[in-house]
Amino acid sequence: MLQVKLTTAWHLQTVRGLNLTDAWNAHTAKTTYIHYTTKGASRIDRIYIGNKMKSKKIGIETVAAAFTGLFAVVLRIAIDAPLASREEVYWRMNTSVLKDATFKHVMQTHWKNGKHAKNTTLTP
Repeated sequence: MLQVKLTTAWHLQTVRGLNLTDAWNAHTAKTTYIHYTTKGASRIDRIYIGNKMKSKKIGIETVAAAFTGLFAVVLRIAIDAPLASREEVYWRMNTSVLKDATFKHVMQTHWKNGKHAKNTTLTP
């Protein structure tokens, strides 16, 4: 029992000394579990973040992790990066290559060879 008290005291001193904050906002009544079994559930009690990350925190949640019986913790943060432009960009093939005699010959050769060998990769 003494070991638990020492560990708890050290833990609290470390958290305070590094000026860390509980990312879950522990004042909420909702308990977040990351693993469920027929006999019970386990959880991560605290995930600590610094003040700089706390100011950028958008949210925190758990999501099902594929192929496991666990939930992953997702911490969403804002980043200091300019947003990418959302212009609509259309790709258009340069059709002049289709008129090139060498290109036509190579494509016809690959097409003929490809009909006979379905499981091979065609390379020039």
